[in-house]
Amino acid sequence: MTALASLAAALVIAVGGVVWIGAKNAELRDANRVASDKTKEAEESAILATRLKDEAVARERELRVRGLFLEFRAFEALDDSLDYVRQQNRPAHEWWIERARLLIDGQAEDLAQGRQWKPGLAYIELQLAKLRELALDRTSEETEADSALQLRKEELERKRSELQWYSRMLGLEPWPSEEEIEPRLAIDVRPDESAVDLNLRAWWAVDPDEPSAGREVWALLVARRALAGASDTQRPWHRNTLAWALFRTGVFDRALIEERLAVTEIGEERRQVFAGYLERLEDAVAGWSEEAGREARRRERDALASEVASLVEETVARRKWRFAESENEWWHGELDRLVRDLRGLEERIRIAERSVRGEDAEQAWAEAIAAIAVSEKYAGVRWPGGEWLTPQIGLVPIGPDSESGLWEFAHLQTGQPAQRGAGGRLIRKPEMGLVFVLLPGGRVPVEEVPESEVMLQDADLTKVDLAPLLPLEIPNDERAVESDCGLEGWRRGEGVATAP
Repeated sequence: MTALASLAAALVIAVGGVVWIGAKNAELRDANRVASDKTKEAEESAILATRLKDEAVARERELRVRGLFLEFRAFEALDDSLDYVRQQNRPAHEWWIERARLLIDGQAEDLAQGRQWKPGLAYIELQLAKLRELALDRTSEETEADSALQLRKEELERKRSELQWYSRMLGLEPWPSEEEIEPRLAIDVRPDESAVDLNLRAWWAVDPDEPSAGREVWALLVARRALAGASDTQRPWHRNTLAWALFRTGVFDRALIEERLAVTEIGEERRQVFAGYLERLEDAVAGWSEEAGREARRRERDALASEVASLVEETVARRKWRFAESENEWWHGELDRLVRDLRGLEERIRIAERSVRGEDAEQAWAEAIAAIAVSEKYAGVRWPGGEWLTPQIGLVPIGPDSESGLWEFAHLQTGQPAQRGAGGRLIRKPEMGLVFVLLPGGRVPVEEVPESEVMLQDADLTKVDLAPLLPLEIPNDERAVESDCGLEGWRRGEGVATAP
């Protein structure tokens, strides 16, 4: 009986334990289910919050894009306002290039500095590309036409890069600084990349047989890194690459020094080959440094500029994008127009920088400003920028006229800068652009109207009549000038330009 009682008690305890464990397991399952539900709710809430935040950011960015339309129009209006120009406390070319660059480059957000995010050309192009993914399918004929147009556009970009290189080598445009290019190396170059690989990458950019225009300063920085990490046997090869990188950035003396060092470092069995490299580099340097060579390079640049202009005309015809929704079609048109406006502004920035920031331009302006300051022709003139004349966007000084003594300036957007020949007279060329004359203030006679005069304010001309002032003949052909030139229109035969 005692054994049976003990067994019964054990069974009761066991059953109770099982029931208790089952209840506990049920509680745990319920708790896990509740926790899982809460986790799922939290995840869904987080996803919803992220989506709402992304939508809010997207809406805000779309508003900023729409704001960019207004900012661009306001910039164009201020660009034409003499009153606004006079209110600035620094030279016009400085604030103009700075504001134009902000429109093109946009602005990264930096709340600590009080800077809000602003879209630029790259962001607008990205949004345009995303919108075009929603476009209706193209027909086979349209696809074929698109492919042909794309090839011409790629050729245009190559030619533009080559033209920019020529302009920089001739001192017409500034080189990007090494500080501007350094951040790209952090992205393009791995920290553990070998000296051999670095040298190859730099060589592909400066190879004289097939250089990659537009990457010269980048290649120079990479070539320096490659040379710094080179072994004794690699050093002459890497130095040869550095020499060509220096040549491609216009540093001719240092390029020759590096190439001559490479000849002395290479083994005897390869010395003759490297002597050939040096001879080739010397010929290339002579082609850019001697006057006859530079004149030939100028002609090549002019021919290249004509090619680029022709390609621009060929590629200006834009593809017709069709959308199922009219709102997308409208928005596409707005973005497309903004991209074209900003690209046009980008070209104007290049011309502006070429006119006031290139090595030759800076020297020409410095000499002109100093000479005009002591010229009797401009005694007592009050300059808008203060005591001195300041560099003017789009214009490059070409010296005083040999007869009148008045200073003249080439207008880069209407053609090639005028050149002076024997006796200081301008050389007549069909491709020559407008020449502006700096007139001091005062009353001057109007040639077309006898016994009449017009009052000119100091350094404030709204109409420039070149014909009676310049001892030159411009080919008598009608030529329309886009509004981007800053002129409403001009006729070469008469030499008349009207500023808006």
